[in-house]
Amino acid sequence: MDTRRRDSPARRSSQLPPPAPPPPLDTAALTRSHSSTSSLDADSDSAAKSLTKALASVVDEHAMIAMLAKQQDTVDVLRSTTQTLERSNDNSALRYVQCAAVLTQHTAMLKEMKTDLEGVFKRIRALKAKVAVQHPAEYREIERAREAEEEALDV
Repeated sequence: MDTRRRDSPARRSSQLPPPAPPPPLDTAALTRSHSSTSSLDADSDSAAKSLTKALASVVDEHAMIAMLAKQQDTVDVLRSTTQTLERSNDNSALRYVQCAAVLTQHTAMLKEMKTDLEGVFKRIRALKAKVAVQHPAEYREIERAREAEEEALDV
């Protein structure tokens, strides 16, 4: 049986040396004049040009032309796709406005119908109560017939 004590990750991390301080800030680079910055831009431009020339010399001219043609085809496809999507978005926005107006009208109509139906059912309940008070025997008979009819429909 191994009796050696294994260190936990937390214990091991506490044994690590503290991190090194960050390097000092180069204040000279921050205070350079505009002319030195423009010389840096010129150096990076010439470096970019020389890199481009070196890469162009590695690739065959026919392959480069084929790649450029393929890139142009891809750009053309993306442009046409973008135009199609823009037209689709415009059409969708127009249809949304139209449908939203129709939906608002239908919602108002449904609310009005609900109010009307609640009034109708309230009057029916009042008439049923009045009939039940004035003609209780006939009302019970009609209720039994209605219940039997509903049971027949449920089966």
